[in-house]
Amino acid sequence: MHDEKVILQVNDLKKYFSLRTGFFSETRYIRAVDGVSFELYKGETLGIIGESGCGKSTLGRSLVNLYNITSGSVLYNDGDQKINLINANDREKKNYTKSVQIIFQDPFSSLNPRINVFETVAEPLIIHRYPKEEIEQKVSEVIAQVGLRDEHLRRYPHSFSGGQRQRIGIARSLIISPKVIICDEAVSALDVSVQAQIINLLKELQARYHYSYIFISHDMSVIRHICDRIAVMYAGRIVEFGTKEEVLNSPKHPYTEALLDAVPKISNRKSKGKRKILSGEPPDLSRERIGCNMFERCGYRIDACQATPMKLSDVGSHHLTACMRTKEIQLNGLSIEAKQP
Repeated sequence: MHDEKVILQVNDLKKYFSLRTGFFSETRYIRAVDGVSFELYKGETLGIIGESGCGKSTLGRSLVNLYNITSGSVLYNDGDQKINLINANDREKKNYTKSVQIIFQDPFSSLNPRINVFETVAEPLIIHRYPKEEIEQKVSEVIAQVGLRDEHLRRYPHSFSGGQRQRIGIARSLIISPKVIICDEAVSALDVSVQAQIINLLKELQARYHYSYIFISHDMSVIRHICDRIAVMYAGRIVEFGTKEEVLNSPKHPYTEALLDAVPKISNRKSKGKRKILSGEPPDLSRERIGCNMFERCGYRIDACQATPMKLSDVGSHHLTACMRTKEIQLNGLSIEAKQP
């Protein structure tokens, strides 16, 4: 369970990458993240889902200051300190990075093969100049928390399985006691059975230490098992936002419906009609547009969709959608039980 205290507030965040096609040509910009806003509550897991290239990983890396944000604001407030990442000074940025950490996607490439597990996990503490005795104690504690043993500390990454490597990556993120953890496709490179182990580990750690997670994934079947609320991203923007039950049971955007239709299922589908398969390609993110960014691929489109400014609207109980036709069309969802407290 999570409380209603907002620990991270993201307002109109944009991250653009410059793109030059020639020496004398005008610089264009890829709008990788284009006006994303949301709140993360203390102790909750917020899922961000979308296909490859939708901007979800760029968003995650921007939130941990690996990318310089083009515009917008990221407000961190844990009760003891308030930090706006956009205009933070060096000391505030250092405190922010201690509080907001990331777990990367690939456990095989995210670990330095030249340093052992102890050095890998201890690195954040060394950067923040912790005493040697405290470093050794903290490393031993966090290694135990993720299900590894002290005897693993002197070994190198190549001697571990994918699941064990991801546990090492999790330990590295936890070592400086963050409050917010960005899980960027943290289980997508793992076998299904190992995925379940890592997800269960993350749940156990959250229950024990009240971490807030932003769980980024392209896999709805993973998102549905760990998240409290879900934000659906498409072409750099959030197109639907709500509780897990609302988004999965009663989607309000055609893109969400298409994602749900791709989830393997046996008999829990509400409708047995024709599958909603998106044709065509995602839009050109270097071209500014007014209307719906899914216009060319949407089977429910009308001419007004292309001309009406795209914005999130509340359809009830803080369930948000960017589809202007949400009251006119009936979309199919999954049948899932509400999450028990």
